[in-house]
Amino acid sequence: MKTLRSFSILLTAIIIGTGTAYAGSSLSEEAEVAVSKVGIVSNSAQDRVVVVFENNAESPFTVAIQDAEGNTLHSETVSQPGVFNKRYDLGELENGEYTVTVANKSFGIESSEKVYKNQ
Repeated sequence: MKTLRSFSILLTAIIIGTGTAYAGSSLSEEAEVAVSKVGIVSNSAQDRVVVVFENNAESPFTVAIQDAEGNTLHSETVSQPGVFNKRYDLGELENGEYTVTVANKSFGIESSEKVYKNQ
């Protein structure tokens, strides 16, 4: 637990300190300003996923968790500007593969990561 909390704090500090992570990529200038960096880190030993990003946009981001068949198991909208840092507990889910996605449709931003529970 202490290790996960320390890692979450470190990841938050890295995201805040990196500025725009998409500079030089094919994203528009507006998209570069919308989000600094998205971090999706899983801890399969504890069945947890940490999602961290800095929301600089005036439009909301969506955080979603889907199963291997593409069924959305959880979805929430993040409208508040600033650093978003949340831990999701996958303990109640069946063993298997899941996808965690952070997206902002207004800016065409999407970051996904596959996570595995008890595998």
